[in-house]
Amino acid sequence: FVQLWNRVHPDQPLDVPTPAGGIALAAVRYAATVTDQEMSIVLTAKVQTYGSSYVTLPMPLSGMAVTEATFNNKPAALQVGPKGMILTLEGGQSGTLKLVGAATPKYVGRRGSITLSLPPLPGAVMTVLLAQDDLVLDAHGVEGAIDRKKVANGVEWTLGLGRTRRLSLTWAPKAGGGTADRTLAAAASHDVYFFHWAQVAVSKFTFTFSAAEYDRFTLLVPH
Repeated sequence: FVQLWNRVHPDQPLDVPTPAGGIALAAVRYAATVTDQEMSIVLTAKVQTYGSSYVTLPMPLSGMAVTEATFNNKPAALQVGPKGMILTLEGGQSGTLKLVGAATPKYVGRRGSITLSLPPLPGAVMTVLLAQDDLVLDAHGVEGAIDRKKVANGVEWTLGLGRTRRLSLTWAPKAGGGTADRTLAAAASHDVYFFHWAQVAVSKFTFTFSAAEYDRFTLLVPH
């Protein structure tokens, strides 16, 4: 509208406020692969920047060494600041951010572990590829369940990171040969209260596992 007005009324132009700088991220994915005493990590994300000036994104990473940083297949300005790494991008851009890193897990026999500090990126999901079928992955600092999927070159584990900043991963051979009963049962009750000023609904869910109390799962609730 402003552009059309200024064309028709060049003597009475409207001023367009300068948009504030900002950055939005989507499809944040970490892909980790464990091979021969080393872990490679690739972070990808869809990025949209706003404004006409440069914008910055804190990237406090530790526990891994970043070997490559690109934005739309071009070198990205990733620098070390007082509180960790900082990514600088031009405003008004959109594209794919890619960071490649390497880390060295600790091993005791076949049991491996690693602790990483990650930036709190929105909706981040991590996959961990383990080459040996009998290894079981556990993640400390993650609230949701871990999904296991057999792939051609091993077993891929998927976990949602949420706003996790400190992540500890461990993997070890599966204990015992049996399959645990992981049946989840749910009981729900719904109460609706009517007042003259409002209507209030209260729902209560009780979840129980048939064989243990230490298992976990993810509950997605619309808002």
